[in-house]
Amino acid sequence: MNSCFAMEKKIAHICYCEYKYFLDKTNVVGVAFGNKIKGGFYTCQKCITVFVNKKLSKNSICQKDIIPQTYNGIITDVVQIGMPELCSLTKKIRPVKGGYSIGVDNLEAGTMGCLVADSKKDYILTYNHVVAGNSHSGLRKVVVQPAPKYGGKVPKDVVGMVSEFIPVDIEGEENLEDAALVETDRSKASIDIAFKGAINGVDFVHLGQIVEKVGATTELTNGVVENINATLKINFLGKEVIFKNQIITTKMSNKGDSGSILLSTSKKALGLLMADTNNIS
Repeated sequence: MNSCFAMEKKIAHICYCEYKYFLDKTNVVGVAFGNKIKGGFYTCQKCITVFVNKKLSKNSICQKDIIPQTYNGIITDVVQIGMPELCSLTKKIRPVKGGYSIGVDNLEAGTMGCLVADSKKDYILTYNHVVAGNSHSGLRKVVVQPAPKYGGKVPKDVVGMVSEFIPVDIEGEENLEDAALVETDRSKASIDIAFKGAINGVDFVHLGQIVEKVGATTELTNGVVENINATLKINFLGKEVIFKNQIITTKMSNKGDSGSILLSTSKKALGLLMADTNNIS
């Protein structure tokens, strides 16, 4: 058990601190802690999963871009996922529940994650790229439900204003999240998630865990956690940006689901859905 835990810590360290060795290689888009896949099935062998845009034959890759079979004594596993792109419960509803479409003018539609609060106010938790566009000019911007794409208009469909967000450093390498808060009240936003009811606390995620999300585009879907501790290049508002400590699941989302809460089967919050490819979220 101790040696297994030490292996997990070592791989997590590589994904968080030594990812450049892999991401500097052409075609590599991320690294994560996972279980090796053989013959299309997951094994119990822990490995460094190396995500690539497209699997290529060795003779078509420069020597410097070849992914070694082992790194620091740990086996690698190359998995094709493409380039992750930012990800419809789309009718008007009041109070709006988590999972429904929200948005602002001139940005892509997204999803309300859930309602959170401090000692004074209530807030919708969603993503910076959905409501603020990673710009301080996005502060105090009005948010509508449904999103403008689905007919939402100011002032009749306003559910709140952008209160704060975590800026994403486009050139940096320490991005962990892309979250934003939208100031609202209980007449406009509910503590419930569509189809699921209220969240039952928070928890840590683990490999192989069955998870769920409710998003504005694909609604209620489930998946399996395939990788954790991932460092990934993500297409963020048209730029390739590095995010760390990410969770990778089987495909369970699509464009417009960004902001959805990742839930355990016991309705504990595990994370926020940000991006997907054709085969992972």
